[in-house]
Amino acid sequence: MRASGASEDTAQIGLVYNPPKVPGIRSRASVRHPLCAIVTPGHPLARQSPRPKLGELRDYPIAQMYGSFGVRQLIEVAEHAEQLRLAPTLMTNSMLIMKHFAMAGLGVMMLPAFAMSREIAAGQLMALPIDHPFLASAEAHIVTRQGRQLSGAANQLLQLLTSTMGTFRDSAPATDQD
Repeated sequence: MRASGASEDTAQIGLVYNPPKVPGIRSRASVRHPLCAIVTPGHPLARQSPRPKLGELRDYPIAQMYGSFGVRQLIEVAEHAEQLRLAPTLMTNSMLIMKHFAMAGLGVMMLPAFAMSREIAAGQLMALPIDHPFLASAEAHIVTRQGRQLSGAANQLLQLLTSTMGTFRDSAPATDQD
């Protein structure tokens, strides 16, 4: 879900990556998740550097999300700061397509590691945090609409997500109090 889903009142709870500050949206839990270059263990980038610089990624085919996604917007800010432009080989709105691209050894995808946690745990992919202060400070958030009274079930789900979901495990517990 994009942050706009909660602001448009179409969702009660959102899971978003590095959302912009949007009036009326409240972050209930957040945890830092740096943007990573995700590659197969045998990829040359994996052998070259455990923390590649953004400019080093230009040497490889890249898969990225379209510009409407927070991940892509984050990359654009870093590109602007570094005064460089990456030229993605593949632009998509599907993490599944990006996963197949990377797992086939066709190149690098740029996502937070939690997006491919199963594949990373299985040793099929590895996440290399990109050496850039802005990309290293990116966060995943659980959000709700400010002032919205969640149903009992939605509030229980919110508490379950913030207390047991591995991505947010270290965040403070959330309640439905504003």
